[in-house]
Amino acid sequence: MPKAGTPHVELIAVMAKYNPFGERGGLTKMAEIKQSKGAMDALNKLEDLGFNTNLLGSSNYDAKKIKEVGKDKIVKILEKLSNSEGGWRKRLLPFPKVYPSHKEWVEKIMNLDEEGLAKVLKKLSFLVQAKVYLFWRNPSYLHAANS
Repeated sequence: MPKAGTPHVELIAVMAKYNPFGERGGLTKMAEIKQSKGAMDALNKLEDLGFNTNLLGSSNYDAKKIKEVGKDKIVKILEKLSNSEGGWRKRLLPFPKVYPSHKEWVEKIMNLDEEGLAKVLKKLSFLVQAKVYLFWRNPSYLHAANS
């Protein structure tokens, strides 16, 4: 990392939770960013409907499961997530407004077909993954600043 030529290096990685590659490279684990209760509740409700949350990253899998369980059940889960934590709205669905209201967002979700809902579930699957924040401070820059 000294070859990076920067005062510090930051890394946010999902795999760092399972494999200490960053720490082996000299970074220090600073924090683990866990998901919100609302997001975890949504995943649990999807599991209750028969979804394998390990496969949510596949739009094809999601669309197939949505057809099996029915679009309305998925919309209700997403509606509850939106109502409990509005920050998910912009992250899960492209929207022309920066902060869509719950009502506007739910109307848009209700108008999606199975493939559109599958894309939302795919995004959710990536966004809910626990991430690890790692940091490295270049000692050369510390010595230069203190000189």
